[in-house]
Amino acid sequence: MHTLESYLSDGIQRDREDIAAIDRVLLETGETIAGTFNSEKPNWPYEIPDRRKENDKHKISHSTMTMMIRAIDLLRESQRVGTSRPGYAFEVGGQYAKKLDEARKKAFDRLVAELREARSETRAQTITTISPTYGTNDPLTMSFLAEVLSATPGGTDDLMADARIVVQKLVKIDPTNSFVSFFIFKNRGLTESKVVPNAFVPLLVVRAAHTLGQEIEGRAAYLRYFESTLHDQLSYSNIPDSRFDPAELIFSLEGVLLLSEQTIDVRLFDRVLDVLEQAQQTSAHWRPSKPFLRTVKGFVLFPISVEAANSLLRCCQRLDKDERFHGRSERYIALFRRFWSWLAARRVTIDVEGTPRRVSGWHSDHVADPDSIQLWDTAQVVDFLLGYRRSLHGHIARTTLRLSRFNVRKPQRAKQSWSPATQAMQLARKTTTAAAPDDKADLRESFEPITSLGPYFETYRKVEEEFLLPWLGGSPRNYSMLIYGPPGTGKTSVAENLADALGFPLVTITVSDFLAGGGGEVEARAKMIFEVLEA
Repeated sequence: MHTLESYLSDGIQRDREDIAAIDRVLLETGETIAGTFNSEKPNWPYEIPDRRKENDKHKISHSTMTMMIRAIDLLRESQRVGTSRPGYAFEVGGQYAKKLDEARKKAFDRLVAELREARSETRAQTITTISPTYGTNDPLTMSFLAEVLSATPGGTDDLMADARIVVQKLVKIDPTNSFVSFFIFKNRGLTESKVVPNAFVPLLVVRAAHTLGQEIEGRAAYLRYFESTLHDQLSYSNIPDSRFDPAELIFSLEGVLLLSEQTIDVRLFDRVLDVLEQAQQTSAHWRPSKPFLRTVKGFVLFPISVEAANSLLRCCQRLDKDERFHGRSERYIALFRRFWSWLAARRVTIDVEGTPRRVSGWHSDHVADPDSIQLWDTAQVVDFLLGYRRSLHGHIARTTLRLSRFNVRKPQRAKQSWSPATQAMQLARKTTTAAAPDDKADLRESFEPITSLGPYFETYRKVEEEFLLPWLGGSPRNYSMLIYGPPGTGKTSVAENLADALGFPLVTITVSDFLAGGGGEVEARAKMIFEVLEA
């Protein structure tokens, strides 16, 4: 794609078709999550259809419950307005949005009650999460619980404090020498379970600590472990029939990025992409080959492929902040597109008694049952679909802007606040472009062109009231303005100051951009320009 015209005539259509297809699948998956929730329990079945016996003592799993609540949070959060501007909104829609919110509340209330009840019964100093598969206070459950508690402000301060204590104990474990300590099995019939070292487990520990805003006591040990595993896997990738595991390579990459982002340079990232592209030639989904739990009878528990894809998405989103990595988006978008095609082919739709319509979802790639849906796996797929969707939107925006060659000015830290009211809002929202508190006059006082005719004629006051404060508050009501006047009256300064205050880049388009194709192409060029701006 060497020109804007070629991308807008071909590539962008393929990207938008993927987005439209993902929207349809997400809508149906949201309906499945809402429709299969048992409001009486309240909980979701582990698998659809639910073949468990009523007397099954292991039917309660905090890991599955937190996964499902988190999936709802992702679906609902994706359509809310961002901190300063709307995101690429996905609407759950209609009655299912309300059902999802009701399911989330009931499930979360039950989760909170059980965690507090277990703490009271066992007289434990901290919460105890229970998973029939992973034991108590395991890294998987704690990583999801940390996200769920962080997304639920108010009323759970005691559980947040307990979670921090548990995670603090986990981060003290040396992933090289004390891996077995990550899992604790007590009276759950899983005493035969053995822990297998896998980067997936310490990654979840680091992720939980990162979500809770905690320092990692064994940071150096974790970083050494991830770096060593990353380079081991890169070496294995060159050896035929070796122990190469593409999923563990991805987990190690995310671990390094979380602990020391500057350690990953462009050359190393290119090497990882090379290996993953090569791996996709034989397996579109980077199927994990290394378990993290096993039994003496030969049962093994692997990470699932979508967990590796989600990890890679997070890596790419972190690296997207650095312009040096922008040129790689075409490569990793191709990886995700292939994975999405594989996911779409594996989607299962079945009739279930007691539900108003057919339900659709996924099951583990280690299971070959075309008549079953595992909701915990489906919850992970929701995460991937929303992440891939965001990546596609970002790729479209970056690609069109790069090919258009418009002048783009990055937001700069403001030397002055717009006004005391704006500065207070910026500091409350921790806006990085907020001016440092000082005694300097604010922008309105310094730049306001006319103050003698009253507030109606004060440009900076009007821009603040109509644009700046609503956008900072997350409820924009205006999206355009026309500033006019002779040269030297500060029109450009208004745009630059507004962009800095909001933390937005400023895209400047001139007459020559419309005339780039000649006088006869002005209309077609104008259409392309507005398509770029829309993206």
